[in-house]
Amino acid sequence: MTEAGPHFVLPARLDSSTATTVAEGLKPLRGRDLDLYGFDVERVGGQGLQVLLAAFKTWAQDGHALRITDPSPAFCSGLEALGFPFRAPLAEELSQ
Repeated sequence: MTEAGPHFVLPARLDSSTATTVAEGLKPLRGRDLDLYGFDVERVGGQGLQVLLAAFKTWAQDGHALRITDPSPAFCSGLEALGFPFRAPLAEELSQ
């Protein structure tokens, strides 16, 4: 993992216990391309996914890229369990 540009490290629990914190943490990073580091994620819940969906939509509307970088196996399987299998073009799908 390289920390070349603006980034946000997603928490180990990306669920209702952290959804508000993640949403608030992303707000000041709006208006530029951003990498979301998913290497620490151990659990993904519905509210965490909702925050990601809203963020992808917002970044797309602003004309900026939002990428999930270095997703953990738990992150990928958590998204899959919620009906969103992780793939490289995921950002394009989520922003529509």
